[in-house]
Order: sequence, then C-alpha cells, then structure tokens
Amino acid sequence: MGEVELRAKKKKKKGIKGLIQLIKVAILAGIVVAKVTLLLKIFEAAIKFKLVLIAFGGLLIHGIRLYMDLKANKKGHEETIVYKNPYEHGGDWNGPGEYNAARSIDGLDEYVQNLAYSFYKQ
Repeated sequence: MGEVELRAKKKKKKGIKGLIQLIKVAILAGIVVAKVTLLLKIFEAAIKFKLVLIAFGGLLIHGIRLYMDLKANKKGHEETIVYKNPYEHGGDWNGPGEYNAARSIDGLDEYVQNLAYSFYKQ
C-alpha cells in the first residue's frame, strides 16, 4: 500500500466519523427543540387556564351584582325619573330637592326694579 492509498482510507474514515458526529449533533438539536416546544406549550396552557379562571371570576361577580340589583328592585326602591323641559314651565319649581330662594321671595323683583331706577325718579 502506498502513501496515497493510506490517505484515501484515512479520509474515508474521517468522512464517516464526521458524518456520524453531524448526525449526533442533529439528533441533539432535535431533542432540544422538542423540549423547548413542549415547555412553551405547557406555559401557554397555564396562561390560558389562568385567563379562563379570571373570566369565570368576572362572570361570577357580575352575576352576583345582577342578582343583588334585581333583589333590591323587587322591594320597591325604584328611582323616579323626572322629565322637565325648561321651555315649558316658568314657575319657581326647579325639580326635586332644589330650592331657589331668589324666586320664592314675594316682591323681590319689584324691589330690585325700583332700586335700579330710583335715581331717574328723583
């Protein structure tokens, strides 16, 4: 065997060893990718579960609030709605709970009018 044949055999063995090493690295990379994917799926499922719990809690709170509102309205605590048009009435009434002291004093308008024009009457 000559030197050229020995180099060819070594190169052939080195090529097979390199190919085996490359296959090992590829298998290892595939395992790492599979593990990372599995961890991401587990994390995603945990987040979805938490969001479902939050949504269910909100629904439960709104349901309880609706029940309490319906229970309170059943007892007769309904609000009265007063519709008023400012162009239709001109009286002293301003609505429930409001009091206009200036309009309730009799003769105040005449007094103010006389006071304003008292200088011209002299």
